[in-house]
Amino acid sequence: MHPAVPCPAQRIAQTPAGFYFIYLLGNPLTRIAAQQTQAGAGRGTEGGLQESVLRSHIDASRYAMQLDGYRQHFRPEDVLLLRSEDFESDPLKLMKRVCCFLEIAPDFEFPDLTASREAVAGDWLDVLPGLSRWRRNRRAPRGKAERDSCTLGPEQRAYALRELRDDLTRLEDEWDFDISAWNHEP
Repeated sequence: MHPAVPCPAQRIAQTPAGFYFIYLLGNPLTRIAAQQTQAGAGRGTEGGLQESVLRSHIDASRYAMQLDGYRQHFRPEDVLLLRSEDFESDPLKLMKRVCCFLEIAPDFEFPDLTASREAVAGDWLDVLPGLSRWRRNRRAPRGKAERDSCTLGPEQRAYALRELRDDLTRLEDEWDFDISAWNHEP
């Protein structure tokens, strides 16, 4: 989450180990709306696009910028970029790409990949000692207003895309990452 977390790649590179990085990228507009929902920002407002599309939410969606530090400290072949939408549409195909990247047998048998990401993540957290109690305390029931998700209006989408345009172009050109599935122009 650079720049909010300064120089993560540099700090990782200081650890004497070999690393592979798998970066799951989602549609940046969807990501911004999800982060706003999580933060509770912009609820009940339809205007104020600069105020409700917070700078940190846009910066976190500048994927090329986030990846720049890794390029400086690691080899490009040690970074695999994947679209989260591909995990949703064909998880087995995506996981076979991960196996190839990690040099794992491509016929590896995965558990049920049709379960939602949240359920899978929740299962992993439940098996770790002490975390299931922490999760129960942390995830208290929320009222309807807190559950409502934020959506970006047309002006907010346009603003976010203007802010992200150069980064999306770099993601395509410098990282050879296809953003066409996100249905917006760089």
